[in-house]
Amino acid sequence: MYGKTFPSPCGSPIAFLPDGKNGLLVVCMKGIARYDYGTGRFTDAGYDFGAFHAELTINTAIRTYKGDLYLGTTEHGILVIHRGSKTVTQYEGT
Repeated sequence: MYGKTFPSPCGSPIAFLPDGKNGLLVVCMKGIARYDYGTGRFTDAGYDFGAFHAELTINTAIRTYKGDLYLGTTEHGILVIHRGSKTVTQYEGT
């Protein structure tokens, strides 16, 4: 496996997060891909960035103990994907 090149469909990777037993979420600067351990392939992870996708630079990503995924971006501040959802929304704060 060492020395193998994996082209990223979403730009440079910035975070790697477990995605169940069979995969890995690869958060990249321009979106989120999923790596499937069984097939050895990257695919789009299927998250709907909506209007955010036009201008998007993801700088950091963190998953909470509740399963929510927070993305720190240059253009839109903090975005959130709630557990069980595929829709990206603006973080409203508390």
